[in-house]
Amino acid sequence: MLLATSSAIDLATAVGVATIDWPFDHDRRAALASLSLPCLLLLPASAPPPADCGPHEDWVRVPAEADEVDLRCATLVGRSGAVTTRADGPSFASVQFLVDVLANRLGVPIARAALRLAYETVGGSASPRRFADDLARCRRALALCGIRVDTLDAGLLLADVAR
Repeated sequence: MLLATSSAIDLATAVGVATIDWPFDHDRRAALASLSLPCLLLLPASAPPPADCGPHEDWVRVPAEADEVDLRCATLVGRSGAVTTRADGPSFASVQFLVDVLANRLGVPIARAALRLAYETVGGSASPRRFADDLARCRRALALCGIRVDTLDAGLLLADVAR
């Protein structure tokens, strides 16, 4: 079954893989790459594939076979080596995404703006208030695991083991 672009996005997002409309979304691609998040580039038939795919990226031409999108997403998730603890309920998916990103990058500063862009890319709300609320929920969830999230200068976040 061939998937249109919107269906490919839905399938990828369901397994925690962000999608990028290549070659148009350079900023989102850079933000996701800086966080080492799995990303599937969706190419129109006429676009050449990117010459510089990173280890957390793959590409597929759309429309694409559902099996092809599924296989590429599974490969990306496996390559990412991320600890996943996804909740089943859709109301927890955005917070869980933030928990996954921060917990898998202990001791590594993350730009808040890049994290927000990645959060929106995988289906989080575009509302700044909602992002702030979900980030606060994420901090509380990580605190229960002994992980502290600090805000550093220049809009950076740092998750580390609480001492």
